[in-house]
Amino acid sequence: MKLPRILLYAFLLLIYWNCSTEKKKSEATVLAPRLFDLNVPSQKEAFDQWVRANVVSSNNDTTAKKYESASKFYFTGDSSIAALCIFEDQAFEVYSQCLGEWGGALLFVDKKNKKNAHYLPSTCPKMIDFQNGKYVITSTLAHLSGSANIITLSDPRQLPMFQPGKSFSEQTPAPNHLITSIFDTTGITLNVYYPYKNRHFIVFSEYDTAYVGEVKSGKMIDKKPLFPHGIWSYGHRMNRIKHGIYISDIQHRSSMSDSRETTTESVQGAIYLKQDTLLVGYKHAVEVKKKNE
Repeated sequence: MKLPRILLYAFLLLIYWNCSTEKKKSEATVLAPRLFDLNVPSQKEAFDQWVRANVVSSNNDTTAKKYESASKFYFTGDSSIAALCIFEDQAFEVYSQCLGEWGGALLFVDKKNKKNAHYLPSTCPKMIDFQNGKYVITSTLAHLSGSANIITLSDPRQLPMFQPGKSFSEQTPAPNHLITSIFDTTGITLNVYYPYKNRHFIVFSEYDTAYVGEVKSGKMIDKKPLFPHGIWSYGHRMNRIKHGIYISDIQHRSSMSDSRETTTESVQGAIYLKQDTLLVGYKHAVEVKKKNE
C-alpha cells in the first residue's frame, strides 16, 4: 500500500526537521562564562566554594597524576640547570625549556630507554594533553604582539633525537607528517585550549582584553570579551587537568613608565573549564609609584 503523496512529503519534512534541529543543538553548544571579581568578598567566597566542591583530589585520578611528576632533566648537562617534568604517562616523561623569542623545546624521554630523548621545537609550551591517541600541545609567547600555537603529535618516538651541546636552532627539525596544526596565529596570547564536544575553544588575551573564542579549520570564527584586562604572562605555571577540569592560572603583571611615575598593573587568579562552564576568578590591581619615592 502506497502512502498518499502529501503524507510522504510530510514524513520527509519531519525527518529533515529532526536532523536540522539536532544539528542546530550541536552548533549551539557554547561555553557559559561565570566571572568572579576576587576583590569582592562575596564573589570570592562563591568562587572558592565552587573550587572546593569541584576540584577534588583522588588517588584514582590518573590524569591528574600526569601533571605531578617530580622528575628532572638537564638540557645542558649542567646539574645546576634542571628542567622539570611537565607531563608523564606510561610511555614518556616530557620536559620543557623556554627561551622566549629565542625559541623553546619539548623533550619526550622514552621510559623504555631513558637515553632516548626525542626533540620537538615549541615556543613556549603551555600545556600537554592526550586525546584520541595523540599528544595535544599548546604553546604561547608573550613577546611583541604575542603568538599562539596548538598542534597534535602522533608518535614522539619518530621525532629526532635531542643532541646535547647544540642550540635549539641547530637541532634536527621534526618531520611534518607527525604534526597536525589546529591553530597557529600571532597577535594574541593563549591562556588555555579546551577541546569540548568536537569543538575547539580557547581563552586568550588580545592586548588589554581577555576573550573566549572558538577555532574552526585553523581560524578564529567567534570571540567574545570576558573583561577589559590582559591575562597574559611572561612566566607561568603549566596548565593541567584535575578531576576532569582544565585549570589555568592567571599571573599577569605589566609596567609602564614616564618621566614622573611607574604604573604597574596585575591580574591574578585562575580559569576552570568543566563541561560547558567557564569559570574565571580574577583580582585586578593597579599600583602607581612616583619616581622620586
